[in-house]
Amino acid sequence: LVDKILIVNAAQEPIPGWTDNLNGTVGILIACNTGLFRNLNADEDICLDNITVDIVIKAIILAVWKRSLSSVNKQIEVIHISAYQFRPLKIKDLGIIGMRETDEVPFEKAVWVPVFLCSASWAYFYLNFVLFQVLPSALLDVLVKLAGHKKFLVRVQRKAYTVNLVLGHFMNNNWTFKNDKFFALFDHLTDEEQRHFSFRYPQTTEELSAYVRNSLDYARVTIMKESKDIKPRTRRIRKIMRFLDTFFKMAFYCLCLWLIFVKCDMISSIGSFLYNNDCIRLLREYL
Repeated sequence: LVDKILIVNAAQEPIPGWTDNLNGTVGILIACNTGLFRNLNADEDICLDNITVDIVIKAIILAVWKRSLSSVNKQIEVIHISAYQFRPLKIKDLGIIGMRETDEVPFEKAVWVPVFLCSASWAYFYLNFVLFQVLPSALLDVLVKLAGHKKFLVRVQRKAYTVNLVLGHFMNNNWTFKNDKFFALFDHLTDEEQRHFSFRYPQTTEELSAYVRNSLDYARVTIMKESKDIKPRTRRIRKIMRFLDTFFKMAFYCLCLWLIFVKCDMISSIGSFLYNNDCIRLLREYL
């Protein structure tokens, strides 16, 4: 019995970054790069137990080969294919690497700049999900409908919510799956077999960055159906979006400060309160 944990894009074979879906944590980064997904119900200090699909396939082939050579045994052997004993990768580290690489591999069909927000609080996550994903998607769906096209964004958000429900249990709890039997599968291979079945799991920051970049680029071409080369226009649009995102945030903060200190005359109110407060007046007279 081969037990697989969270399977993500291929590291090496058949193509670096290969995938046929947006499931898993790397799929979340791909969705973030479209600007439609930004909130994740997860503890950012939890270590991920992701395993790439090419490693899983090799392990399954070796497990079947090993079973065919052994005698009949009624006892079921369980082999955990997991990233235990590899470099522990925290969710916040994946977010930092992912957000850096999304600017290197911008999507032509992105509607806004990518954002990666984590919260272990379900209430806080749900509030952000409704305010910053569902409501903007509903507004864009109205514009899409007025343009004569079929609405789809709210449906995408419904799927994103389902993904959060599925992954939330794994990303809010630390898991330890002993994988000694998984490594033992590779111990009895010849040098020639090792050449075909050996693997290197992305561990250093450079390897993880290259892995995320390959995954984003493969998804951009095969899933998003974009051109093989990133157009200069796409990079210019990403820079403009970054500028507008920063501008709107600064404008919002300035508006809040203006409402607090000018419109509500907060400084005068605080000054009057302090001046007329009996305790402070007595203290002032005493001093």
